[in-house]
Amino acid sequence: MESKSYIYIVDDDDSMRVSLERAFLSGGTGLQEIHAFESAQQFLSDSPIDSPAVLVLDMSMPGMTGLQLQEALLERGKNIPIVFISGDSEKADIIQGLKNGASDFLLKPFPLSQLLEAVNKALNLEFEKEKAQGTQKAVLEAYASLTYREKEVFALLAQGKMSKDVAEELGITPATVKIFKANLMKKLGIDSIADLVQMAMSHNLLAKPKT
Repeated sequence: MESKSYIYIVDDDDSMRVSLERAFLSGGTGLQEIHAFESAQQFLSDSPIDSPAVLVLDMSMPGMTGLQLQEALLERGKNIPIVFISGDSEKADIIQGLKNGASDFLLKPFPLSQLLEAVNKALNLEFEKEKAQGTQKAVLEAYASLTYREKEVFALLAQGKMSKDVAEELGITPATVKIFKANLMKKLGIDSIADLVQMAMSHNLLAKPKT
């Protein structure tokens, strides 16, 4: 099931805002909320950012520019992907916007299909990021449910040690190691040592557990 997403438009040109809203409404999935703002100041004061979202931002605006809005969002810890649009931006501003993490930059006039593609690409990356964060959270919660001894066994197995070596290092019997191994793999939802090693590497679980 596809999740809801948000598209924010900030442009001081009334006709451009209307055109962009119509384009997203006609080319969207029906699960996208679209919000338009006539200035960077209005966008900041409303602080509307939900997630996953993308900001379509005019770089050249009176008052606060698009680049200044991007920097203000970064200062507030808001890392929303931005697709800059502009007709007369300086090359240095474009480069700075991309250095600050902008997703894309389109020069006016541009085909609406190109903008839709850029926005959809940014949103897909946000969906993937949220999915990865959800997986990371689930793995860390499962790992936290292990007992201290199970975490010790996990760490040694993740280092490639055989069960008999784990038993010798921890001063327990191989049969006991087998029990701990079965319990921890059940809690983590994995079926093999290969899965265990991959999980440990992917989620930074190789460190020795703390007491």
